Amino acid sequence: MFLLCEQVGTMVEFNIKVHKQQRIAYFPKAITEGLGFEFKAVANRVALLLFPKNAKLEDVIKSLRLIEADLEHARELQMNQGGGS
Repeated sequence: MFLLCEQVGTMVEFNIKVHKQQRIAYFPKAITEGLGFEFKAVANRVALLLFPKNAKLEDVIKSLRLIEADLEHARELQMNQGGGS
């Protein structure tokens, strides 16, 4: 397993790989130090949202809006640089 971390705008992006047979993922220290060791997950067909088990939904939604804005900004930069997808 390996981990890559990349700064994207004001958010930090982690690449997390799951072991195929064991279905175990390594979470970097930065994540567990900031968010703890127990999470709730909400998923759809293309995305997964992880947040601390005891987080207030209001705080999760605020954070999600910030992440969405950063992703939109990153997409615009990518399109302006000819990176298209």
